[in-house]
Amino acid sequence: MAAEQTRSVVVMGGGPAGVFSACVLIDLGIPVTLITRSRPFVAWEGLSERPRASLCHFGFERTLKSLGPMVARTAHWNGVSTIQNREYIVERRRFDQALLEDAAARGVEIVQGRIEQVSHQGSWHISCRTAHGQKNFRAGFLVDARGREARFGRKFPGGNIVTAPATAAVLKSYRVSRKLPAMTAVATFASGWAWYLRDGNGRAILQIFVEGGRGNLPGKAGLEAYFSRLVRELPEAAAWLDGARARINRFRCGRRRRP
Repeated sequence: MAAEQTRSVVVMGGGPAGVFSACVLIDLGIPVTLITRSRPFVAWEGLSERPRASLCHFGFERTLKSLGPMVARTAHWNGVSTIQNREYIVERRRFDQALLEDAAARGVEIVQGRIEQVSHQGSWHISCRTAHGQKNFRAGFLVDARGREARFGRKFPGGNIVTAPATAAVLKSYRVSRKLPAMTAVATFASGWAWYLRDGNGRAILQIFVEGGRGNLPGKAGLEAYFSRLVRELPEAAAWLDGARARINRFRCGRRRRP
């Protein structure tokens, strides 16, 4: 077994929440080790002006350069459609890599690995698997910012550990005309809410968020039919997907916990 290395603070998760937390601690003079792993698939999201302002505050030049175009976001709430906000299109793998590079430049120790075990016995003990073998850490303070992978909190009922209700995202990628401009839209409906992206280069993504607790989702074999049913329930989907062709093997589902 690999020897245990002592750290003041360990942050698990290399997305915006984990990186921002690590950098704030670094600014306070507290050394931080951040453990993360690369996203295994392509994912697209929207970034509003407020988190972009945080990137500017931290001087994250690499991350700022990774942002896609700013587009108008159409919001469909309670039967009313408005265009009041704008957001930047983000390809998450590129964005996350730039985040880690900026964090490392500020002094955050980055460990690329998969968390295998977390336990608490007076202090936190974290085991992760890296490309160079197993690494074990002991820390006095732990931040779990892994999003949908932050499951270990259920093993520690009570105390000062807080988790939020689970949600699930089911999404599909489509091919659309390259003549269509980039845009995003968000809408609510009875079963949840949806986010639609068109990147201006012939790709579109429809992502639907629903309750993700145990028993709320069908098995893997039933996810395709489940997604199709949700699309039929979503009034705005007909216009979003008009003329779109689904990309083969571009259907995904992931559970997450909201912060």
